[in-house]
Amino acid sequence: MNERDRLTVSSLSLSTDQVGLAAAETPGAFSWLRMRLDYSPSMQLSRHAVVRRVVLPGMAVAFSLALAVRLAAVHQLSVARQRFEAEVAPLPQLVKPTAGGGREPAFIERLGGPAGLPDGADLARIRQLYFRSPSTWSPAELDSCRRFLAVNTALVAAADRVAVRRGSTLVGARGESSWWDPAQAGRLLVRAGAQTSLLKLRIRLALLDRSSTEVRQGMEALAAEVEALEAHPGVVFQLIGLGQEKGLLQAMAWVAEEPGAAPEDLVTARRLLPSWSFADGVRRLIAGEASYLLAADELPLADADRAHLLDGYRRLSLTLAQDLGAVHQAALRGSQAIGRPTSLPAIILALNRPAFEGARDQIAATLAARQIARLALDLRLAADRGCTYPATLDAQPLAQEPDPFTAHRPHYVRNAQGGALLSNPSAAAAWEAMPRCLKTKPPPYVWRLPAPCAPGKRQAPASAGSAANANG
Repeated sequence: MNERDRLTVSSLSLSTDQVGLAAAETPGAFSWLRMRLDYSPSMQLSRHAVVRRVVLPGMAVAFSLALAVRLAAVHQLSVARQRFEAEVAPLPQLVKPTAGGGREPAFIERLGGPAGLPDGADLARIRQLYFRSPSTWSPAELDSCRRFLAVNTALVAAADRVAVRRGSTLVGARGESSWWDPAQAGRLLVRAGAQTSLLKLRIRLALLDRSSTEVRQGMEALAAEVEALEAHPGVVFQLIGLGQEKGLLQAMAWVAEEPGAAPEDLVTARRLLPSWSFADGVRRLIAGEASYLLAADELPLADADRAHLLDGYRRLSLTLAQDLGAVHQAALRGSQAIGRPTSLPAIILALNRPAFEGARDQIAATLAARQIARLALDLRLAADRGCTYPATLDAQPLAQEPDPFTAHRPHYVRNAQGGALLSNPSAAAAWEAMPRCLKTKPPPYVWRLPAPCAPGKRQAPASAGSAANANG
């Protein structure tokens, strides 16, 4: 080949990798061109000229087109991310752990650091006990509970560390989160479940011993654990955080139902109730899942597909966040409106939508139990001051709000002994109707409030006709 026909790639400002990329983008065109060069006699003598005048310019055009498509996809993903964060929630920055770093997983740090776990059989036996009233425990059962608490002091100390660090290094700054490996779900469930069970037993024994300080410390540690897990978006919030909040509400119900509960314990329980809203919970769930979508390398998705899927998550979040109350009917309407998916992002979204709707139901069910808890603690605190419960709930603004789960109002009635029963039967029935795979133990939808004062100071209840307020 003479100097006139010699043409280098550098004269077109293209690197060898760029030429290879362009060739890979247009395999059919180059196969046709090789056939023409090999079998056309008129072109045999000018092969180098054809390469110089046709092939390399064509490669440059193919590379430019591929680069333009790539940049357009990156821009599309950036726009989709900005819109998602503006309308839904900031996407957490997930950082994968380095291999062989020797550090404990982030969730262990969130639960107060490493600690030994109790024996599974002993833990199951204790869980059966603390759901019974301590007045029904035999001396042997009471002794086994105290020994179980003493043996697991390391886990109690870890829970106290969570309470000490509450709101600072535990939760982290907004928009920051550690990497969550779904394979760690079982380990986190076991650790968080054991720690919560131990704290609930601690509160049960403290109420039995009339130790107000221990009651408050147990509730502080349990509330800090709930806050830590619910602050982690996505699967941790849905799978672990909501379940831990149910445990917190159950412990608060024990405190409110204890006749001799100190007013300071009731005030502490009222203060420790979580305050995020239904829409916040839905957005936190989907923002976490969307962040995993962007960070996971295992999914064979191009940037354009990720942008379409992120936009679908944004629309789904806005739709589910509006289904406040009567969530089952809203979910049914939403499912009927979905057409047959025709693209990979649409297929992924259609497959995940039932799980998102189930998580939305769990959020609404938990908030309905939290509404009952807030109302019960307010009634108990007011009754301790006035020595009587109100005849109706007409003066309670919270009682006039439909619950987030079934859009019904609570049922309230006073008894002849001066106590009161506050419940949400519709929410309890809706929980039982949920698929078994979506639920564990039900939240406390029934609160039996004791008589607040000594019989001599107690005001007589009104007649039976005015003592009931059943708006459910």
